[in-house]
Amino acid sequence: MATVKLVGTDTPGTSNTAAGYFELNKFTCGASGTLTEIHIYSRVNGNVKVAIYADSAGEPGALLTANDTGHACAASQWNTLDIGDTPVTIGVVYWLALIVQTTGACSEKAGATPRRYKAAAFSTFTFPDPAGTGFTADTQDEAISGYGTALIKLVGRDDVAISSANGANYIVMTKWAAVETGSCTELRFRVAASVSGNVVIGIYTDNAGEPHVLLGQKAAAVASAAERVITVTLDSPIAITSGLNYWIAFNSTAAIVGAKSEAGVRKYKSAAYGALPNPAGTGYSNNTTNNDTTAGWGLLYTGPWHVILDGQYTTETPEINRAFVIGRDQYGNPVWGEAQDSTEIALVGERLDFQQELAIPTTAQATSTAEAILSKMRLTTKRGVILIPPNCGQELFDTVELSDAGANQAAVKFRVVGIRFEYSPKQAKYEHRLILGAP
Repeated sequence: MATVKLVGTDTPGTSNTAAGYFELNKFTCGASGTLTEIHIYSRVNGNVKVAIYADSAGEPGALLTANDTGHACAASQWNTLDIGDTPVTIGVVYWLALIVQTTGACSEKAGATPRRYKAAAFSTFTFPDPAGTGFTADTQDEAISGYGTALIKLVGRDDVAISSANGANYIVMTKWAAVETGSCTELRFRVAASVSGNVVIGIYTDNAGEPHVLLGQKAAAVASAAERVITVTLDSPIAITSGLNYWIAFNSTAAIVGAKSEAGVRKYKSAAYGALPNPAGTGYSNNTTNNDTTAGWGLLYTGPWHVILDGQYTTETPEINRAFVIGRDQYGNPVWGEAQDSTEIALVGERLDFQQELAIPTTAQATSTAEAILSKMRLTTKRGVILIPPNCGQELFDTVELSDAGANQAAVKFRVVGIRFEYSPKQAKYEHRLILGAP
């Protein structure tokens, strides 16, 4: 996959970076993604070491990734230096660092890029963590940039000017059809000018045209500024499938998140600022004349894909969603422990199982037994069978992720608990039948 520039400059310099200096260049990231390469434009042949640092109050801070091995760079061209995968976020400041063994192994020109430098011996140098102090400051445009895989928009819309701002203390959500399949790592929203406050934003699945299960959420503080897009990085990636509907929802302490006057499907209800509910619940009012300026961004899914020829799936609520276990300690006194599945309780109400296990002597063991009961219940809730073309890499007890739009399955995980080979020469059929269970 071709890489793109995420941070730095791609303009060659007309003069030489001096040898024997630890140098750091301050850049604002232009696109979110995973940085995998450092590009250096050299005017002479020479060796270069490179690294990436975080920003700390306008100065180089913590070391993010480094390549302490000198890389040979050729004269009069851009050179690619490998570096460990480093997630970077649009709008965040990073410091691209280098040290050259030969003057001119990196080029530079007079410019406005803030730079910090201090003397260091190339042969023994390893990038410190944190960057440290004692630097001299100047401004030079060194020809260094970070390349990698950029995020793309998977679902939603955040690239239009807003026409209104949503009110405070409302759960507001817009339904979007995903335009790409991938792994969503960021939620973005366009904010109104000159408004500050707090926002929590998340994304829900769709069930028969209604918001359903919360896939993930994250809170953010917004400072007053011009209209712009705010990026919130999720704690865990969310699988998004092209063509499926999702609801991007938020709640805020002020009229922060913008909307656009255009046909859409939006729901809202009054709610004190706080975490988004799971499941979404009911009681929402409808609006079809506005879309919120919200979107999910991430990396495209690049495989491996395996076609599903036929599939049947069953997902049931567990018979028990709260377990209470009572035992007896060595003195004959009762001990007890419990476990509960709050998500299931919110969906169907409490389903209590009470068990007396007098051989259990401690509260900790009683709690572990209750948790084991719920785990056993969860294992019985998902079943399925799929028919696929032969897959030589498939193994028993693998966890697989399925997206089957016709059966309303979107990135749902199952465990392979059985494999059958079906071969019929007369029908020219050779297929795998996978028996699925809960992951």
